[in-house]
Amino acid sequence: MTYKRKAAALIIAAGLFVLAFWSVVAHAAWNAHVIDKETGQPLEGVVVLAVWRKCGFIVMDGCAAYYDSKELVTGPDGRFTLNPPGFSLQPKKGPEFYIFKPGFGQWRFQGQDHWSKDEVTNSKQQKEAFNQFASEKGVIIELTALKTRGARWEFYTSVRFPDVPSEVPAEKMKSYLKVVNDERKFLELDR
Repeated sequence: MTYKRKAAALIIAAGLFVLAFWSVVAHAAWNAHVIDKETGQPLEGVVVLAVWRKCGFIVMDGCAAYYDSKELVTGPDGRFTLNPPGFSLQPKKGPEFYIFKPGFGQWRFQGQDHWSKDEVTNSKQQKEAFNQFASEKGVIIELTALKTRGARWEFYTSVRFPDVPSEVPAEKMKSYLKVVNDERKFLELDR
């Protein structure tokens, strides 16, 4: 075999490896159990919206354009499994999670309150949690109950509230829009 043929075969093999790797990563399901942080009980009716973004083929192109999204609502056991969009040659980033239930605050991984304050260590802990999120075992996600109208208003009007992603088509986030609008009505923000 000539040098050019060997190089071509090596490039093709590397390309197939990358495609196979993308295929496995792209099809990893995200598994979680959503609980009330205070009681440890499963939370039913939590809306989970996952958003993927297209990335350019060149690193400098970034990952800003909408690619796809999926929405689901937890059942009585508080669990969810989210299967990502199918395989595509288009590089994508995500998902970015929007998790909300009226009367509850920002979602967090269980134990996240005790993570390191050091930015590098915290980043590693967050990466480990997201890797476990995409494993068969999954993670536990905690939501803190907001017990007063004032606490709910403060959370909803703060920067911490996971805003409605404007690039997601309304028909792909019907449940998310409903619970956000229900909270707005409860807080009398639509007057």
